[in-house]
Formats: sequence, structure tokens, C-alpha cells
Amino acid sequence: MNQEDQSIQHPLNHSRQSKLGLFYLIGIFGFSTLVFYPDLLDRTLLSRYVLASFVFLLTTLFIFIKSFSTEKKSLWPKIDMPNGLLLAYFIWTSISVSWATNFSEAIFESQKVVLGFGAFYLCRWSQLNDKHFAVRLLKGLLLLGGLVLIIAVSQIITMDSSLPNAHYAIRGISGHKNLFSIVVFLLAGFSAISYFKLENNWRKAAGVLFVLFLLLLLYLRTRSVYLGIATASSIYAWRKLTNRLRPTLASSLTNVLLILITISILGFLYLWATNQLIDILHASKIDQLWKSDTGYERIILWEKTACLIKDSPLWGVGAGNWQIEFPNCSVHGLYSVEVDSTTYQRPHNDWFWVWAETGIIGLLFYLGFFITILRNGFQSLKQEISFSEKNAALAQLAFITGFMVIACFSFPKERIEILLLTFTHAGIYIPSVPKPNKKFSLLSKGIFVLIILSTALNIYIGKKRITGERNMKNVLILKQQNNWPDIISASNLAYSKWYTIDPTTIPIHWYRATSHFILGQEKQALENFLKAAEHAPYNQNVHNDLGSCYLKLGQIEKARDHYNEAIRISPLFDDPRVNLGISYYKEGNYREALDWINSIQNYDLKMKYRKIITDKQNDN
Repeated sequence: MNQEDQSIQHPLNHSRQSKLGLFYLIGIFGFSTLVFYPDLLDRTLLSRYVLASFVFLLTTLFIFIKSFSTEKKSLWPKIDMPNGLLLAYFIWTSISVSWATNFSEAIFESQKVVLGFGAFYLCRWSQLNDKHFAVRLLKGLLLLGGLVLIIAVSQIITMDSSLPNAHYAIRGISGHKNLFSIVVFLLAGFSAISYFKLENNWRKAAGVLFVLFLLLLLYLRTRSVYLGIATASSIYAWRKLTNRLRPTLASSLTNVLLILITISILGFLYLWATNQLIDILHASKIDQLWKSDTGYERIILWEKTACLIKDSPLWGVGAGNWQIEFPNCSVHGLYSVEVDSTTYQRPHNDWFWVWAETGIIGLLFYLGFFITILRNGFQSLKQEISFSEKNAALAQLAFITGFMVIACFSFPKERIEILLLTFTHAGIYIPSVPKPNKKFSLLSKGIFVLIILSTALNIYIGKKRITGERNMKNVLILKQQNNWPDIISASNLAYSKWYTIDPTTIPIHWYRATSHFILGQEKQALENFLKAAEHAPYNQNVHNDLGSCYLKLGQIEKARDHYNEAIRISPLFDDPRVNLGISYYKEGNYREALDWINSIQNYDLKMKYRKIITDKQNDN
């Protein structure tokens, strides 16, 4: 647990620091985690991205300017392992933008990392300079937790409970049940810490909220969070158990447990890297225990991610580009993608996601940060601190470990509110620093300049993407109305260097191209389809429609190349098979045409075109 407030003097004027701390806490946890913009396709992501960046910008700018005053100086966190690893991860993800296929998604994803680093670094800085900050933070998060519970209860009351899976309508503040469950899990962790750290009515409120959070999590039925709860509970119970044993025996048992966990992880990674997970599940009948299509497809996604990692294990494919690159490994096996036009933007495993996009280098920085936090947490438990402090530290250790398990099955790093809560959790976890920096060193200046410049860039990027997403929403409405001329103008407004694809990974140029094609403007359509292929080179819809455009222009071989590429990416995709059959039919090659038509999955479609071709054969 953080003991900085007990070991150092806090130099800033209390009134000024109090106001700055309150501004930061209210700005981040009073607004940035709750704001939403209903005119966007995703009502929460961009609005919170921009507002959080604005709060970080103002806070760091104020601290930076005041640091040059002649008044009593601030104290600065040392660039120790946690700070260094998280900073290195941000720098590395930013560098990865240079080799990413899609720039707009790469710069957006890389810039989100600065919000996590800012939350972690400012939390540590605030504790060094204001001994009341941690208490204010915990009280503020209890108030936030109470509001979140009210929102969840109101959604439960108003939902239609007669519908199947009605609990999926409980989206809380995150727009998605599973993501909201992670928010509740983190707030439960803060409530547990508050129970041991705070006193009187605040302690009672923390205990009540903790119980209510657990009940809500049971109702939401998110399996990854169940695993997180089980992990956190096991860590807490294990530590309590080993405290009752002789130190040598406790150490030996802990080492044995760590070895078993390490062997299990290595075994899983081997099976994953060699694409044996599905076979093992089938052979062991384990897959029949959950009978979940989403669970099955999640493992398929992991295997596709392993394919990406094998192609670029060291550097990765670039931040934000997993969704762009993974179809190159084929989407076969993902039935919802091939047949139901579902899209995946992440592999449902943050560790694989980081590895695929930033390589083993990025993974070592990111995972290393959390491991260092856990190591420091275990060290803090050995210090001579009070019973309540040890329990608070143990609660933090347990919930951070539980979060790491949840990240194995979900995508928490995508969401701004989760990112802010997670790295704040880690920020109040650091043990005491006996001699923090008293000088505003060149490195400290560099960190603050980095946060200032990056958050300013975030606001610019966010503004551009908000404009793009608002107009993209209009594009989708116009597409439902078949209003093709207006789609072109709306797409022009949506597109920019900072926003090139919609949330389903369809390039904006595809909407332009489709409109031009339907309006009989084949040359303009071809130009836009080619541009769409630059932004999403492995999108089956882009290749299929690009093939149709080439076919319309009489370039049959190019058309077939793109049809075959669409089939390689998505073997169950019927449209390119139909189009290949038609291309051979027009040439009079009825046997080849029938071969393609017979490979169509849709029975009615197959019978329709088979009849057309066989009738033509009989006429001849």
C-alpha cells in the first residue's frame, strides 16, 4: 500500500493542491468516466477520450507552469520500473504507428495509452504532494460507485425481463454488459480498499457498496469477471492462509504454486501457438461444459491472433491494426463473421492483442508493468505496517491480479473509463519512496511536456473522429434509404486522415465506391474501391466489390483475382462464388460456372443460379 503520505513532507500550498486535486478527481471520475455523446455510433468512447485528455492537459499544464515558480517546490516521482515500463510502452506503441497499415486506427490506439500513463503518473505525483489525496480519491470513487449502482438498478427496473438474455440490456455506463461488469469489478476493488482505509460512515458505506457490487456482478453473469472474482478471492485467502504458517513453509508452498501456474501458462501458450486448442477441447469434451458459441469463436480468434504473431513476432502489425490484419489469416471458423456479417475489432484477450500489435517488445513493456506492480505489492506486505494497511494492500494486490485474469478473456484496455480506473488502481499501489525527487529534473520536464503535447493531440484527433463518426452515422442512415448521391457527400464529410474506417472495419471509401457503382460511375467507383483496399487490404467485402467493378469494366482476370482473394479470406462467403460463376457463365464456360455455383452455401441461391445455367446449357 502507498505509504508516501507517512514518510515525506508535502510541500505545496494545501489550498492550491486541494483545489488542483479536486479538479482532477471531479474531471476524471466525475465526468470523464460518465460523459456520453448520443449523436455518435459509439456514444461513450470518443467523448470520454476527448474529455479525459482535456482534464489531463489542464492539470499537467498547471503543474508544469507552477514548477518554475520560486515558491516551495513540488516533489516528483522517480522514474522507477513501473513508470519506466509504462512510459516505454507508450513510446513503443507510438513508434509502431510508422509501420501500421491503417494510420488512423494506429494513431488513435497509441494515443489512448497516454491516458493510462497520465492516470498512473498523476496519481503518484498527487500523493507525494498532498497527503489527503488518496483519501479523497477513495471517497470520490465510492460516490461514483453509488451513482453507477443507481444507473444499473434503473436499467434493471426498466428492462423487459420476459426477453431471453434480458440481462444483456444492463449496459451501465459502458454501452456493453461485459465491459460494464469490468467497471463494477474495479469499483468493487476500490470499495474493498476503502473499507480498510477509511473510517466511520465511509467505512460502512464501502462495506455496503462492496456487497452490492458483488450481487450486481452475479446478476450480470459475465464469465470472465467470475474468473476475476475467483482469482481475487483465492489470492486473498492464500495470503491469509500462509500468514498462519511458518515463513519457510509458506514460502515453499508459494513457490510450488507459482511453478504450477507458470507451467500451466507455458502449456497453454504452446497449445495456442500450435493451433491445438480446439482439438484438445473436442478430445477432452471440455467444450461441452459451457456449450457457448462465443467461447468457441474466442478460441478461434486466439488462433488467428497466433497466426498474426508468427508473421511479425518482434514488432507486431502496429497499434490498432489487429482488426485490419487478422482477416489475412482467413476468417474461416468464425461463422458469425462469414455468414452473419459480424465483425471483430479485438481478439478478446488484451495480452494477445498487445503482442499482435506491438510485438514481443510491446508485450514485455505492458505485461512487465503489471508484474512490477504485483512485485511491489508483495514487498509492501512485508513492511511493518498496520493491520488495516496490510489488508488494503492485499485487497489491491488481489483485485489487480483478478483484473489481469479478466484481461485474458476480454478487452478492457479498449475503454477509457476502464483504463482510467485500472491505472489509478495501480497508482495508489506503489510502496513508499523514501527520497523522491525534489528538483524538477530534465526527465520530469520531458514527461510533463510529453503528456501535454500528447493530450493536446488527443483533443485534435478526437475532434476529427467525432466529426467523422457523426457523418458516418448519417451515411448508414442514408444507406438504409438507398440515397446514393447523398451518401457520397456524407462520406466526403466523414473521411479524414484521422478517421478512415467505420466501427465494423468497413472503409469509408467503400461507401463512396458502392454509391458511384450503383449510379453507373464505374471509374469513380474503381478509384474509391482501390483506396478502400489501401485502408483495409484484407476485407472480404472490399475485394468482392472491387472484383465486380473490374468485371463491369471488362477486366475479367483482375476481377477473378479479387473474387478469389475474398474467398481465401472468407471461404463461406457466397457473393464472390456467385460472381465467379457469373463471370464464367458470360464467357460460355458453363461447367466452370456450375462448379462455382454448386459451392454456394445458400441453398435457395444455389438452386436459382443452377437453373439459369442448366437452362442455358440445354438451349445450346
